Amino acid sequence: MGELKQHQPPMTIDEQVENLENIGLIVEDEEYAKKILNDGGMNSVSEALVYGTPMVVIPFVSDQPVNARCIEKLGVGKRLEYSDANKDTLKEYVMSVLLDKDIKGNIVKVQKRIRQAPGNIGGAEVIIDYYNNL
Repeated sequence: MGELKQHQPPMTIDEQVENLENIGLIVEDEEYAKKILNDGGMNSVSEALVYGTPMVVIPFVSDQPVNARCIEKLGVGKRLEYSDANKDTLKEYVMSVLLDKDIKGNIVKVQKRIRQAPGNIGGAEVIIDYYNNL
């Protein structure tokens, strides 16, 4: 096994995926790995939820820490502080979210709700209906 990359925060997700390989995890689908391991930005979180992917979130700035707390509260992933990320914790967290039956069940529920949401068109219709009924 290789050594973990050393980098000043924020470490890119590409570097973190490379670290997954260096700790002995086989990464066959890099895009899937990037959904599991993300920074907690809204785009990354939304994409993971739509695809039903459990998450290990390593937040750095802005909305990321808040999103990480929401991910834990929803039970669809875990937050890992950057300062705590090392070879052992990275492997432990990734394996735990992949094997946790509660997280798996919660992510399926959230994914289903997202897919049932009306989207932009449905949202626009709700707004139009609201104003038409004033």
